[in-house]
Amino acid sequence: MRKIITIVFFVAVGLLLREHFQQKKARETAEAVQSARQRYAADPRNQLPERDDAASSGFTRTANYRCDGRKRCSQMRSCEEATWFMEHCPGMEMDGDRDGVPCEDQHCRY
Repeated sequence: MRKIITIVFFVAVGLLLREHFQQKKARETAEAVQSARQRYAADPRNQLPERDDAASSGFTRTANYRCDGRKRCSQMRSCEEATWFMEHCPGMEMDGDRDGVPCEDQHCRY
C-alpha cells in the first residue's frame, strides 16, 4: 500500500511540474511574440508611406486581403500581406521559429 501511495505522489508531483513548465513556456512564447511585433512595428521599413494625396487617390492604410487558403511565404507578395494572413487566418505555416514575425527569410527581414 505504501508503494502505491509513493508512486501516486511522484506521479502527481511530476504532473504538477510538467504543467508549471508548460505554462512558463507559453508565457515566454507570448512575450517573445509581443516583443517581435513591437520591433516590427517600430521598424520604419515596415511602415506604409505617408502620402498627401491619400484621400483623393483612394489610398488606404487597411489591407484588402482575405483568407483564401494560402499558407506559405512563397505564396505571399509582401511582408504586410504575410503579417495580415498570420494575424487573421488559421493554420498559417509562415513562422518557423514562432517569434510572431512571418517570412523572415523572404519578406520581413530585419
